Amino acid sequence: MLITIIYSWCYWVYFKKISKKEKNRIAISILKISFYNLLNVKLLIMNMNTKNSFDSINKKFESIYKMAESLVKNKNKNSIAYRAQIANAIEVLYNGLLELNELKPTEKKEIKLVKEIRTTFLSFLHKNITYIEQANWVNRNQTQMDNENLILKINNVSKYYSSKKMAIRVLQNINLEINNGDFVVFLGPSGSGKTTLMNLISGIDRPTTGNLWVNNYRLEEMDEKKLTIFRRNNIGYVFQRYGLLPNLTVLENVLMGSYLGKSSNSFLDNRIYKNTSYSKEELKKLNKDEKEKNNLNRKEELAKIENILKGLELFEFKDKYPYELSGGQKQRTSIARTIAKNPKIIFGDEPTGAVDSEMSGQIVKLFQKINEELKTTIIIITHDETIANYANKVFYILDGKLNRTVVKKKGEPIEMYNNKNNGISELEKSTNFINKTFKQI
Repeated sequence: MLITIIYSWCYWVYFKKISKKEKNRIAISILKISFYNLLNVKLLIMNMNTKNSFDSINKKFESIYKMAESLVKNKNKNSIAYRAQIANAIEVLYNGLLELNELKPTEKKEIKLVKEIRTTFLSFLHKNITYIEQANWVNRNQTQMDNENLILKINNVSKYYSSKKMAIRVLQNINLEINNGDFVVFLGPSGSGKTTLMNLISGIDRPTTGNLWVNNYRLEEMDEKKLTIFRRNNIGYVFQRYGLLPNLTVLENVLMGSYLGKSSNSFLDNRIYKNTSYSKEELKKLNKDEKEKNNLNRKEELAKIENILKGLELFEFKDKYPYELSGGQKQRTSIARTIAKNPKIIFGDEPTGAVDSEMSGQIVKLFQKINEELKTTIIIITHDETIANYANKVFYILDGKLNRTVVKKKGEPIEMYNNKNNGISELEKSTNFINKTFKQI
C-alpha cells in the first residue's frame, strides 16, 4: 500500500513532463500494484481467526478507501493513470467487500464494523459513480461491427452527468443496431434521453460507458479533431430551430453547408489538420470521402445545389433572405443545406416542432423522399408518434432506457403494432452495477 502511495505521488510530481507512452507504462505498473493490494485483502479475510482480525481488515479497508478518495479529488481526472488508479482502487474495495459478505460476524462489535464498511463503500460509489464508470472496468467485453450492412451499432452505452451532490443517469445500457438506408424514429416524452442519445451517436458528446460504431468509426476512441472531421464527412443535422445565417440568401446558405462539408483545401481544414500527429494512413482514411466529393468543380456544384432547391420547391426563393421566408420554407432550406453536404446519416431533432400539422406532414415526406431516392439513413428524434408511420424501425426511449423496438415495413401504421406483442423487446440484459451491489449486500 505504501509503495502505491509513493508511486502515485512521484507520478503526479512530473505528470506534465512525460510522454503518452510513459503515461501508459505508468498506468500498467499501477495495475500490477493493485493486484498485490487485492491479494493482501483476501489473505487478511481468509485468516480471520481472532477478534482482532476484524480490526485488521477494517484498517486495510480504510487505507485503500482513503487512497481512492484522494484520487477522486485529484485535478488530473482525465489522465490515463488516473483512470487506472481509480478503477483498481475501487476494484480492490469491491472484491474485499464481497469476501467480507461471506463471513458471519457474531459479536456486536463485529456486526457494527461490517455495516460501517458497507455503508462507507456504498456512499463512495454514489458520490463517484461517474468516474467509476468512466474507467470502464465493469464493461470489459467489447464487440465490433461484424455486419457490412450496419451503419450504426451501440453496445451497452450509458451516460451520466455529475453535479455537486449526485450523478444523474440520462441513458442506461442502450443496445441497438441500424442498417444502411434505414428510416429510424426514436420516440419518447421530453426528458427521456432521446436528444442525448442523438448527441452520442453523432459524436457531439461522449458516452460514460459502452461503445459506439458509426460507419465503421469507433467514436469513443476519437479525439476532438477526428470527431470534427467525422461529423463533417458523415453527419447531417436538421433541428427544430432552422439555424440559417440571416445575412445570406437561400442559395448561399445551402452552398455554405456544401462548402464546409466538402472543401478539403478550406481554411477550416487547414485549421483542423494544423499541428496534428496523424499518420498518413489515418489522414487517408479520414479524407477518403472528402477527396472523392471534391472532384466536382464550382459550376457542377452550383448546378447540383440548384437541382436540390428545385426538388424541394425552393428554387424560386433562392435569392431571398431567411426573414422573407415562411416557417416551412426555412425548414426546407435547412433540409436542403443538409442534403448538399451528402451525409451518410441525417438526424432530425424534432424537425416538425416549429410548424403546423400540414407543413409537418410535408417535411416528413421530404425525409421519406431523401431516404428512398438517395438511400440516406434517416434518424428522427420526436415525441410525435405519427412520424413513426414512415419508419421501418421505431425505438421507444423511456427514462433513459430502450423500452421497446418495433421493426416493420416503411409506411405501415404504427397503430398495427401498438396492441400486439410483435415489438422486439430490448430491455437491458445486464444489471446496473449499483443495483447488483445492493443485491449482493
